[in-house]
Amino acid sequence: MSFELIHAWSARGLDGDGPGFVSVVRTAGLPRPIERLAVACSGHRLPEDDRGTIAMRRFERADGVWTILTATRPLASTDPTAPGTTRRISHHLVLDELDLERIDLGETVSSWRPQREYDGAPEVRDAPPTLPAADERPTTAASNWHRATGDSGWAGEAILRIRELGGEPLVVLLEGTADTATLAADLLRLLPPEERARLTFADRLRRCDEGLRLVLLDERSLALAEKPMPGGVALLDLRRGRTSPTTPEGAESDAARAGGATISITRARREVPLGSIEIEKVQPSGIWTEPIEVRLEPEVSDRGRWMVVLAAAAIVLALALFAFSLAFEDPTGATP
Repeated sequence: MSFELIHAWSARGLDGDGPGFVSVVRTAGLPRPIERLAVACSGHRLPEDDRGTIAMRRFERADGVWTILTATRPLASTDPTAPGTTRRISHHLVLDELDLERIDLGETVSSWRPQREYDGAPEVRDAPPTLPAADERPTTAASNWHRATGDSGWAGEAILRIRELGGEPLVVLLEGTADTATLAADLLRLLPPEERARLTFADRLRRCDEGLRLVLLDERSLALAEKPMPGGVALLDLRRGRTSPTTPEGAESDAARAGGATISITRARREVPLGSIEIEKVQPSGIWTEPIEVRLEPEVSDRGRWMVVLAAAAIVLALALFAFSLAFEDPTGATP
């Protein structure tokens, strides 16, 4: 079942708390531990960041797997008790694992219209939010990536790199102002279901965000980054004149341009060049924490085996003759 939560500055919250940042709107039945997770995702850098943000995070817990789509935006303060000169509102869409099977997640992300203002009494909503149902429509080409970068094939390149990184975040730098929700929605539509449910993203690079698979930064968001940029395949710089090669290639990029089907899992990483050594990560056991390399000696030829046998026979014969001579030697040392 899906839920909504709005966390904002208010004189009075749903639970009798306030004034302050409190829960002001909640879908009935939202589990309190999950509400606390959503509240922890409600932060905003006031007043440095004057734009709205969006992120989708995944939490795997003993009570289930939960996906939380969060939109946060600053608001001009009209409350003299509010801190500083600004306040903020955070709207959360909470999805359980079954929701992800029933809904069109790409369409949900791109079409969701979070609440931008709150000025009223606390509210408990009985009905869950209405979300677009999953269907079997063919996947469309990544048109939002084409508008943002000039080539929808970069969506396929992003998917390839996300797969290569195996859980580490991919940071994509974009020219101008990015519409993060629509770019993420394109990737969600292209991914097969088993990967779609695990794609998490944000449009800010924060120290407190762990477990994200994708961070989309435009130029203004880049200036607010709280961590240094990664290197290698973990950074995809799509600002003009900064990307080489200028045209992405490969099956994933071709599929993103063509549309019509999801991008199958054809490879988890780029092929390792012949002759190179790939280092495998070994989980420390407490006894031995380094990988062990085993080398097999070259196979001994048949000729080599006979040489070893003849040498051994010669040694045995020499020892026998030596023992025989000792048997006939006079103990006094005299010659018989």
